Amino acid sequence: MGKGPVQTPAIGFGIAFQLAPTAVQPIYVIYDGYNIMLSNGFLVAAVHKINCWIVVVLGIFLNSLLLWLIKKRSSKELELYSKILRQACLIDFLSLFVIAAVQPIYVIYDGYNIMLSNGFLGWLAFPYSSNGMALWFFCFYFAIISNCVPFVYRYMVLCRRQMISALMYLSMLLVCATLLSVYIACLIWSTYPDEKKMHQINASALFDYLNFEEDSSPRSISLLAKADSFKWAITCGYIVMLEMLSYSIIITCAIKIKRFVSNASIHETGSKKMAEVNKQLTFILLFQTVLPIAELSLSLICIFTSTMLADSSYSLSYFSAFLTAPMHWIPVINPLITISVVKSYRNFFRSKKQVVSMTHNTGRQSGLTKNS
Repeated sequence: MGKGPVQTPAIGFGIAFQLAPTAVQPIYVIYDGYNIMLSNGFLVAAVHKINCWIVVVLGIFLNSLLLWLIKKRSSKELELYSKILRQACLIDFLSLFVIAAVQPIYVIYDGYNIMLSNGFLGWLAFPYSSNGMALWFFCFYFAIISNCVPFVYRYMVLCRRQMISALMYLSMLLVCATLLSVYIACLIWSTYPDEKKMHQINASALFDYLNFEEDSSPRSISLLAKADSFKWAITCGYIVMLEMLSYSIIITCAIKIKRFVSNASIHETGSKKMAEVNKQLTFILLFQTVLPIAELSLSLICIFTSTMLADSSYSLSYFSAFLTAPMHWIPVINPLITISVVKSYRNFFRSKKQVVSMTHNTGRQSGLTKNS
């Protein structure tokens, strides 16, 4: 068998990518007994960069709008829970900043789970690029884990009739951050790309595989873990345990709050408006809790598939490179759902629409009167 590459027709892959031939330009080759798919395009890096900046612009606008609505348009009953909504906005702002700086790309390559940075932090030397990626993981999971705090707050205020000060609220968030810091320490322990790990993987081939050009994309691995690594298993097990703890708190508090709201005693203390506000908040918080898990489950399926398969196919590896892109939309969807669900915020836009419609109709009637 010759050592040079032999080009063969890329029938299957050509069909898959024919919608964007200029972006991908696939070439299928057989080299030393390996089936290899190469690409001369820029699809992975370009899609992540475009997706990132669309998310950042929309996220800043929607979260700024929501903060204004919280301050100016919150009903009397909703003001009691305003800090819950502000917490979500502040976490979204932090997430947007980190997304713009890191722009993470997850890749399954040669039996490894690899995180690459497509943002400006990816240009930094080790370990700063790896620290930036660890910060992205912290923000992503903090948005999930800290969702239990608003449920505890509402349970204490509504069911226990206890007022929670700002200091106590921040203390609960600090507990979540501390528990999550242990995960970040495990993540660094298990995935830092030291010299030993880097010798086991052909980084240059990976960057060429994804078309990360030296002059347009950072060519450095931020995090690296073997799929069957014991350290990686401990890290994944800890974050799963932390999520289960958070969700158990959320479910317990949600059940107790629902029972209390449906009870007649709610009408004695807060009227039907308070019951309506609590239903709206429960829906918002549950949605914000489930949304990241829906995307994360797709990544977990891909990780388990790569572990079970001896040789990861090209389609799986290339598909994994786009898994983090939908995660960036969480800080955009969160404020959009809140604005749509909270009645006082939704009515603000309805009133504006009615005013515009009435002005337009008045103008038409005036014109008809003059013509007659």
